[in-house]
Formats: sequence, structure tokens, C-alpha cells
Amino acid sequence: IKADEKTCAFLDAYTSTRPLDPISAQAAKATIDTVVGDVTRLAAASTSEKEKYVIPPHLHDLQEADLPETQRGLVISQITQFRERAAKREHEQMRELQQQQQQPGRAPSGPKMREWGRPKEDQQQQPRDQGFGKGAQGYNKPVNFVREQETRKAPTQTDEELEAERKEGRRRDEEVSFCDRERRYEPRERTCILALEWKVPLVKLDFSAVEAGLEATRKRLE
Repeated sequence: IKADEKTCAFLDAYTSTRPLDPISAQAAKATIDTVVGDVTRLAAASTSEKEKYVIPPHLHDLQEADLPETQRGLVISQITQFRERAAKREHEQMRELQQQQQQPGRAPSGPKMREWGRPKEDQQQQPRDQGFGKGAQGYNKPVNFVREQETRKAPTQTDEELEAERKEGRRRDEEVSFCDRERRYEPRERTCILALEWKVPLVKLDFSAVEAGLEATRKRLE
């Protein structure tokens, strides 16, 4: 077990506060040595029974000082387990490859693969007396020529005619826009006119009442 400087300082401070008893210290040391020996013996026996895997040297470049003190042991144990599993997996793959090489070659049961660059068997079995170019698309047949036909050309329009067409199209667009605006605004304008026509008699009555009141006041003042 390797302890860092802080742990050593803590142990020194702890041992300085306790009374020194050589007999007890010797007995405790003997007990610890016995326990450590048993643990080492069991570990050696367990590792001897299992297959030993060689870890590549380039995977032993991790320094303990680079790891935090609180999780140093956990990280190192996980890395060790990962390396052992990786080495075991590689060893199993090599063993399977060796077993496959030792087994006699078996013919594949699937369909025969197409070998590019070689003609198929059914193509080789076809009779070769059929001359080239004797099929439906053979090159030995004469070519059918098509007679020249006159195509009707669209009459060209002058600039004046094109301008007249543009003006006519613009006029139609403006007429459609005017009809659309008229259709949208006509109901609202009609409603406003009806409201004004309904208010005119009321205003006339009010005006007549005001004139009558003024006339009555003038007569009283006289």
C-alpha cells in the first residue's frame, strides 16, 4: 500500500499521540503480515487457475499522481478490469481464428457468386451462329428516312400590335380592379347614405323647433 504525503503526515501525528508499546506493535505487525500473506496467497491461487493475459506495454502509461486522491483506487481498478477484458476478448478472437484455420475447408452452401469479367454459363450455352446485327435492332437493316415537312410558323407581330395588346390587358385589369372595389365599398356607402337620409328630417325638426322657440322669445320681449 502506497500512501501519499498527507496520509503519512496524518499517520505520524496519530502515532505520536499514542503510547509506544513495542510488544503490541510487534504483535499487530505480525497479524497484519499474516492477513496480507493470506490475501496474496489467495490472489495468486485464483490467478493461476485462470488464463493469464498479457497486457501490451503501451497501456501501462497511466500515472497515479494524475488521478484525484478520492477516486484513485476506483479508477485504477476499473482501468485494470477494462484492460483485462480487452486482452481476454483479443485472446478469444485469436483462438477462434486458429480453430477456423485448423478445420477442413467446407464448400459454401449458398448460391454461387458472380465472377465479374467472365460470362455466365447460360450465355456460353447459347448458339453462336446468330450473326451480329440480325436481331430486332440489328445494324444491317436500312434506315427509314423521314420526309421533310413544312412547319407552320407563328405569324410575327409588330411592335404596335404588341403595345396595343399590353394596353388592352392593362385596361381589363383596371376594369376588374374597379369592379372589385365597387363591389366592396358600395354596401358601406349605401348604408351611410341611408343613415344621412334618416337624420335629415330629424335635423329639420330640430331646426324648426329652435326657430319657434326664438320667435316665442322675441314676442315675449316685445
